[in-house]
Amino acid sequence: MPLLLEATGTDVLADVLDSLELRGRIFCRCQLTAPWAIGFASGDFSHFHLMERGHCWLRLGNANPVALDEGELLLVTRGHGYQLSDEPGTPPIPLADLIGNSQGGLHAVLRHGGDGEAAVLLCGAFEFESPQAMSFLAVLPEWIRVRKDERRVNEWLDSTVRFLVRETQHSDMGAATVVTSLIGVLFVEAVRTWLREQPPGAAG
Repeated sequence: MPLLLEATGTDVLADVLDSLELRGRIFCRCQLTAPWAIGFASGDFSHFHLMERGHCWLRLGNANPVALDEGELLLVTRGHGYQLSDEPGTPPIPLADLIGNSQGGLHAVLRHGGDGEAAVLLCGAFEFESPQAMSFLAVLPEWIRVRKDERRVNEWLDSTVRFLVRETQHSDMGAATVVTSLIGVLFVEAVRTWLREQPPGAAG
């Protein structure tokens, strides 16, 4: 994806992302109490998680676990299998076992865990309809984390996250359409945040 690799501003990035025909959806809000751990299988979708409350750990492949704090945003960019948990050693339960035949949805709630510390995750997915998507995703790291202080500096991203949370908590007319648009902005702003952190020439 030369356009992305050579981009020095956000207009080129926006053009590239527009060409990928991104579609996003909310899968569920997870209300979790320790001990808990959820295993996400590999697949065609890229995922995102917003840590609304509490904290958790990400484990992806053989990499060391990564702590995610309240207010942080996580993108798992290439459909890899991974797990989120209250502690790195908690054995995961596959998501498919927890949800059964449910397809999730904008206001779906998944409750899981014991009687310990509470955490709340907003979970969603990205799908790209363009055949160029795999080339684009190969440029990105396996996961992108946007910290809470980075969110606050980025007014667009912080506002998008807050509006997204609100739309999933209320049953207003047209919420699904609004959420689809917000998820697109969320992805673009998260990628922009990651690009700004790269040293000159690192993405190429």
